[in-house]
Amino acid sequence: LTVDPDMPEVADIFTTSQYREYAAFANGTVHFGPRFDLTFGGRYSRNKQFADQGGTGLLAPEALTSTSAENVFTWSGSGKYKLSDNATIYARVAKGFRPGGPNLLPPGAPAGTPYSYQSDTLISFEFGVKAETADRSFAIDAAAFHIDWTDIQLFTVINGFGVNANGGEAEGDGFQ
Repeated sequence: LTVDPDMPEVADIFTTSQYREYAAFANGTVHFGPRFDLTFGGRYSRNKQFADQGGTGLLAPEALTSTSAENVFTWSGSGKYKLSDNATIYARVAKGFRPGGPNLLPPGAPAGTPYSYQSDTLISFEFGVKAETADRSFAIDAAAFHIDWTDIQLFTVINGFGVNANGGEAEGDGFQ
């Protein structure tokens, strides 16, 4: 296949992005005797994101650039009680997140069109049991959980532009 050198370039389009995150975390466990433990942890992070789009040619889009940054603190706490050498009950609560980011929008996008979206967060509550027979021929892990999800990330159309945005809240309950 040969290309006619006199034919104009239709489009050569690129999109690049960069994600950087720095984090510090710590965990600690306190043993209250041989049967009961409490564990706590925390994580602080800072993320920065950059995205751009551009191109050359007759149908190339106009150059766009967008950035976002956020600081996030997440944590966890759990307790564990050994009923015997082969059975333990536990409870855990933890906060997690999924980072937000930039949306690539052209200059002059209508007011209210989000140039970025925030992280969404989960707080999960879990209570369970782990047990096995003395000869380890049978084991069971069972847990009940509840999840609170806020600022849910979703893809939507706002003012005619497809963007990532934050929605509302949701809850979930289950057993495993």
